[in-house]
Amino acid sequence: MLLFLSAINLHAVVIFDESVSGDLSDDYLNPNQFNFVNGSNEISGSLAGGSADLDLFSFTIPAGFELSEINVTDFSGGNNGSFLLLQPGSTLSSEPNNSFPDPIGFSIFNATSVTSGANLLDAITVGPPFDFVPSLPSGEYAAWFNEIDFPSTYSVDFVVSAVPEPSSTFYFLILCPLSLLRRRTPRR
Repeated sequence: MLLFLSAINLHAVVIFDESVSGDLSDDYLNPNQFNFVNGSNEISGSLAGGSADLDLFSFTIPAGFELSEINVTDFSGGNNGSFLLLQPGSTLSSEPNNSFPDPIGFSIFNATSVTSGANLLDAITVGPPFDFVPSLPSGEYAAWFNEIDFPSTYSVDFVVSAVPEPSSTFYFLILCPLSLLRRRTPRR
């Protein structure tokens, strides 16, 4: 039974596929909204190139979970690569353009990202607004896919994991010194 349950997370849950469901939103105030689940959450789409075709969506990571990886599973076209930008909140804080005013994490990806197994989250969280967090905690996030040059297609897997419980070693390291302090307190 355990082998069966672990095999469930090996396949991505397709959250959205533009070839089946139509174009992702171009309106930053009304992005497509998704509730990600534990495991793989795949978004697939295409970008016409330039600022005319934006793919905007927001997603929610449920309480007790975190976004631990963002992996490109398929990519074709483009020139130097398409990009993914993330920002906390259910919508972007401003209209997407070349002079975006607020801190936003981003990563450029291309066909090499597929073969190298690059985790885009590492690049996205390097600076503001995330400041080097290894994973994104539960909450809402706004996403912006774009391609500035030639048309491209992509599939990106957002991997959600349960937040690890503190280990018994952690509790021991905290409680042991506290119990020693209590024993050393002189009685009156």
